[in-house]
Amino acid sequence: MHQVRMLRAGAGDPALMLVQFRMSAVLVPRWGDEALWTADEGGLRRIFAFTSEEELAAFARVKDVPVDGLPYLTVLGSRLLDVAVPGLGVPGGVALDVAGAATRPRRAASSSATS
Repeated sequence: MHQVRMLRAGAGDPALMLVQFRMSAVLVPRWGDEALWTADEGGLRRIFAFTSEEELAAFARVKDVPVDGLPYLTVLGSRLLDVAVPGLGVPGGVALDVAGAATRPRRAASSSATS
């Protein structure tokens, strides 16, 4: 989502980002058979959501969960905001791309061999 990158760089429009998020499909990891993966911090419960499989994989690596075995749902952002967040039963929201795969520098693979 272009507006997410723009906003993180200090140049985005928060209102436009919200519109784009509502219209976009995001990946939401599951915890167990039915629950969405959430975290509580500072009195808020946040549902984790990711803009790409790369972002979801970065999250799995940080949480030390096998990337291949992490179940997730593909959900419209509007559905998260209009149904899932109010269904939390406590103050909450959505934490988008919390592992930050798109913002981390990539290392070039080394093919040098040692003797």
